[in-house]
Amino acid sequence: MKPHLFQDSHLLSTAFSHILLPAVIFIFDTLKNVQVSTLSEQLRQFAVSSFQEIQLYDEKQW
Repeated sequence: MKPHLFQDSHLLSTAFSHILLPAVIFIFDTLKNVQVSTLSEQLRQFAVSSFQEIQLYDEKQW
């Protein structure tokens, strides 16, 4: 049996929200400590808001 596309996409979004985004946030936090730049701060805020949106989406699914 082939897994449903929804399961695959949910798995991808879960992996993205729990692995990639925290890594991106960590990287931008590190950059912020080294050199405060408005660009890295804007990107960090975008990553944080995306992370929160995906968490909300995950909660709605279950």
